[in-house]
Amino acid sequence: MSALTLRRMQASDLEFAASLTRIEKWHSETLEEFEGFFAHDPAGCVIAEQDGQRVGMGVATVYQDVGFLGQIVIAHEFRGRGIGNLIVDSLLTHLRGKGVRSVYLDATKAGAPLYERHGFCKDQPSLRYAGEVRGVDHPQVRLMRAEDFAMVCGLDRRWWGADRSFFLARRWQLHGDLCHVLEEKGVIQGYVLARRRGDKLWIGPWCAAPHVERPEALLEALAAPGSVVHIHAGVLASSERAIRAFGELGIGCTNEPPWRMVAGPNSALGRSGEVLANGTSAKG
Repeated sequence: MSALTLRRMQASDLEFAASLTRIEKWHSETLEEFEGFFAHDPAGCVIAEQDGQRVGMGVATVYQDVGFLGQIVIAHEFRGRGIGNLIVDSLLTHLRGKGVRSVYLDATKAGAPLYERHGFCKDQPSLRYAGEVRGVDHPQVRLMRAEDFAMVCGLDRRWWGADRSFFLARRWQLHGDLCHVLEEKGVIQGYVLARRRGDKLWIGPWCAAPHVERPEALLEALAAPGSVVHIHAGVLASSERAIRAFGELGIGCTNEPPWRMVAGPNSALGRSGEVLANGTSAKG
């Protein structure tokens, strides 16, 4: 009988992990993202092997008592053998061992039944927006500076609901030219952190205080005035401000969005009015 085993991901597995997401055409889930997961919590990254051959992977991310599952991919020729169930079980065990009470993920229509078997329930659609934004000069929007970082992290903890400063710092360090703040009278009232993949930008987190009338100014600042940039963003269906902002920009929602699902108590994580776009579906 063939042997199926799970083990912790190693640095030498990162390119294999990225190759699986490339096959799935998950264009935002790059080697850079896997390097971030691995740096944050190597024990939360697993590889499935069949007779010593790597056939799948998954990642868990912990924020105190809240966690995320993501990047669960099985090589096509090895699907239907229960490997996904084993990976989900392993990752949930890891999260609960860290004291996590609520676990979130985004699931496609095809993938949702796997997670429902593990106690996940559908919460709401996790919308995907893609389109072009024309650059506009906004005096109140500027590049994030080192002295802004503590303020942005504090706002993010309050607005989003958990401390994801590790990933914010990494995004700023790698893509500082795509990280902006909106400042009014010397006080930061909003921010956007983006990353570049080819000629496209993946947006998130994108947040703004309730009184900011045009949070989309943060997106318009990502392109030089008069030029155009193609953006992608993940938005929870409950974010009326984001839906309205994308409507103002003429950007539509893609078809058949995945489902945001939760196992355990459904907290208000990421659902405040200040939060417009997620970081990523695999880590919030």
